[in-house]
Amino acid sequence: GPLTEQQQQDVGVILQAGERAASLVSQLMSMGRQRPLQTALVNVNAHLDTLLRFVKRVLPANIELRLIAGPQLPLVRVDPTNLDQVLMNLCV
Repeated sequence: GPLTEQQQQDVGVILQAGERAASLVSQLMSMGRQRPLQTALVNVNAHLDTLLRFVKRVLPANIELRLIAGPQLPLVRVDPTNLDQVLMNLCV
Protein backbone atom coordinates (compact mmCIF):
# COMPACT_ATOMS: atom_id res chain seq x y z
CA GLY A 1 0.00 0.00 0.00
CA PRO A 2 0.95 3.66 -0.05
CA LEU A 3 3.49 4.93 2.44
CA THR A 4 2.45 7.10 5.36
CA GLU A 5 3.83 10.61 5.59
CA GLN A 6 6.27 9.49 8.30
CA GLN A 7 7.44 6.58 6.15
CA GLN A 8 7.98 8.94 3.20
CA GLN A 9 10.06 11.23 5.42
CA ASP A 10 12.05 8.23 6.68
CA VAL A 11 12.73 7.09 3.10
CA GLY A 12 13.88 10.61 2.22
CA VAL A 13 16.27 10.65 5.17
CA ILE A 14 17.59 7.21 4.20
CA LEU A 15 18.18 8.32 0.61
CA GLN A 16 19.99 11.47 1.75
CA ALA A 17 22.09 9.40 4.16
CA GLY A 18 23.01 7.06 1.31
CA GLU A 19 24.04 9.99 -0.88
CA ARG A 20 26.13 11.45 1.93
CA ALA A 21 27.71 8.08 2.65
CA ALA A 22 28.64 7.66 -1.01
CA SER A 23 30.11 11.14 -1.01
CA LEU A 24 32.12 10.46 2.16
CA VAL A 25 33.43 7.19 0.73
CA SER A 26 34.43 9.07 -2.40
CA GLN A 27 36.29 11.59 -0.27
CA LEU A 28 38.07 8.90 1.72
CA MET A 29 39.13 7.17 -1.48
CA SER A 30 40.33 10.44 -2.98
CA MET A 31 42.40 11.45 0.03
CA GLY A 32 45.27 9.40 -1.32
CA ARG A 33 45.09 11.09 -4.69
CA GLN A 34 44.24 14.53 -3.28
CA ARG A 35 41.21 15.41 -5.36
CA PRO A 36 40.50 19.10 -5.81
CA LEU A 37 37.83 20.55 -3.55
CA GLN A 38 34.36 20.60 -5.02
CA THR A 39 33.04 23.75 -3.42
CA ALA A 40 29.53 25.10 -3.54
CA LEU A 41 27.58 27.83 -1.84
CA VAL A 42 25.94 26.13 1.14
CA ASN A 43 23.21 27.24 3.51
CA VAL A 44 24.91 25.99 6.69
CA ASN A 45 21.71 25.95 8.78
CA ALA A 46 19.85 23.82 6.23
CA HIS A 47 22.88 21.57 5.72
CA LEU A 48 23.27 21.03 9.47
CA ASP A 49 19.56 20.36 9.88
CA THR A 50 19.67 17.64 7.22
CA LEU A 51 22.83 16.07 8.62
CA LEU A 52 21.58 16.14 12.21
CA ARG A 53 18.32 14.38 11.26
CA PHE A 54 20.47 11.50 10.05
CA VAL A 55 22.85 11.60 13.02
CA LYS A 56 19.98 11.59 15.53
CA ARG A 57 18.68 8.34 14.03
CA VAL A 58 21.95 6.53 14.58
CA LEU A 59 22.84 7.89 18.03
CA PRO A 60 21.77 5.97 21.14
CA ALA A 61 18.46 7.15 22.61
CA ASN A 62 20.17 8.48 25.74
CA ILE A 63 22.11 11.09 23.72
CA GLU A 64 20.32 14.33 22.95
CA LEU A 65 21.55 16.41 20.04
CA ARG A 66 20.21 19.92 19.46
CA LEU A 67 20.98 22.50 16.81
CA ILE A 68 20.83 26.15 17.73
CA ALA A 69 20.92 27.73 14.30
CA GLY A 70 22.32 31.18 13.70
CA PRO A 71 19.75 33.65 12.39
CA GLN A 72 20.09 34.46 8.69
CA LEU A 73 23.61 33.18 8.18
CA PRO A 74 25.14 34.02 4.80
CA LEU A 75 25.83 31.26 2.31
CA VAL A 76 29.30 29.76 2.73
CA ARG A 77 31.52 28.45 -0.08
CA VAL A 78 32.63 25.04 1.15
CA ASP A 79 33.07 21.47 -0.03
CA PRO A 80 29.85 19.90 1.36
CA THR A 81 31.52 16.50 1.78
CA ASN A 82 34.35 18.03 3.81
CA LEU A 83 31.79 19.88 5.93
CA ASP A 84 29.94 16.60 6.57
CA GLN A 85 33.17 14.90 7.56
CA VAL A 86 34.10 17.64 10.03
CA LEU A 87 30.64 17.64 11.56
CA MET A 88 30.52 13.85 11.84
CA ASN A 89 33.92 13.92 13.55
CA LEU A 90 32.47 16.36 16.10
CA CYS A 91 29.58 13.98 16.79
CA VAL A 92 31.65 10.88 17.47
